Amino acid sequence: QRALESLQAAWWSWPKAHVKDLEEILRAHLQEDVFRRRFKEASADMDSPADKAQVFLKLCSDLQDRSISSLLDEQNGVVDWLTIALKVNTTITTGMPKSPPNYSPTSCMVNYFHRIANGCNQSDPIPPKNTVDDATVKQAVDTHGAFDWDGIAKKLSGDY
Repeated sequence: QRALESLQAAWWSWPKAHVKDLEEILRAHLQEDVFRRRFKEASADMDSPADKAQVFLKLCSDLQDRSISSLLDEQNGVVDWLTIALKVNTTITTGMPKSPPNYSPTSCMVNYFHRIANGCNQSDPIPPKNTVDDATVKQAVDTHGAFDWDGIAKKLSGDY
């Protein structure tokens, strides 16, 4: 039951502006990480500040228009979601008169992969709960136990 409720949780319903903030913050954060790593590698043997400045400008130019997916690929999919959540929460609290939402790292990750990376439109409604599906999942959980998600998935996909 808890797993089913989480699919309808409030953290899924982000305002469009917050999703846009998440996208911009994630892209900037990945650009910074890639820049630091590349700059360190490229300038390791350089002593001249002029040479380092040229490397700096070239890297800035190379990373300026990179997509999030290409930056993620270069980082091997590694993202510090805790830092992303802190930046998102700090950004959205600025100028908000009432208490702002406090998005978790997991919420940021889920919203990135489901809303931004998959191109899911923010205005797409969350599908309503389906009691037949809920009953089927509950029966599978009763049969396999709450922690045998492979068995549950196989039962739900009809592999049994």
